[in-house]
Amino acid sequence: MPLTGTPVVRYYFDEGSVTTVVDRSGNGYDLTDINTGSGNLTATTTAGQRAFDSSAATGVQRTRRQIAASDALQTALDGVQKVTMEVVITLDGTTSNGSRIFGINGRAGQNGTLMLRCSDTVAPFDFMFGWEDTVVNTLQIALAAGTRTVIHVVIDTTQAVNVNRVRVYFDGVDQGDPSTTGIMAQNDTLTVPTAYDLIAFNRESSGAFERSWDGRLHYAALYAAAFTQADVTNNSDILTLNDDLGRTTRNTLAAPLGSHLGRGLWTHGGSG
Repeated sequence: MPLTGTPVVRYYFDEGSVTTVVDRSGNGYDLTDINTGSGNLTATTTAGQRAFDSSAATGVQRTRRQIAASDALQTALDGVQKVTMEVVITLDGTTSNGSRIFGINGRAGQNGTLMLRCSDTVAPFDFMFGWEDTVVNTLQIALAAGTRTVIHVVIDTTQAVNVNRVRVYFDGVDQGDPSTTGIMAQNDTLTVPTAYDLIAFNRESSGAFERSWDGRLHYAALYAAAFTQADVTNNSDILTLNDDLGRTTRNTLAAPLGSHLGRGLWTHGGSG
């Protein structure tokens, strides 16, 4: 069985060198603006998994594409009420200012339009989610340095119960009800402004706004749909074992026993 869902963008970060990150969704939304941060961003293979490696929690390293009016990303996501973020990372360190893992962000003083963030300088790291420039919640994850983790953030603002509007999964396991503080209103819609950025590793390229992180980004995708638990389980099983292009199906791969061991609990979030 292949990965579930029709992605808006899908990146494997397995190019083998820090160059254009190719969008494998079929929408052609390549990340073409690369800043290696004076060598802080490199291509790597660790335990058979290819990735882009950010070697410092400070610096301006990042991959980016600026959103243009009516482009594939804006057309697919602007005005939606259901979104799934799917990311595979190995996290070693973050900045207390709110490291940007992956998502859509403005260029200055912005908490994230659709952004997976984290902070704290030592594990366990505080994971945050930015929606419409508001930090919705913080998820404190009991994650040791160097642990590769499949993360799903599932948003469905049509849900009547507020805690069901944002669900977070680590390695396929639902992390439980979030804090209600900052949760988006029922039926809220996502706004994807022109000239904002789809970013991995950082918020922007100016040293005044360093929001980088130390670790490896193996894979990232966005979907204009809210995944079910079955969708999350299928994709997590596949990505847990291998997240590289051409090796992400269950026809030849099976999830290792115990791959769905949960790590984490929701706590109240902040901004920055």
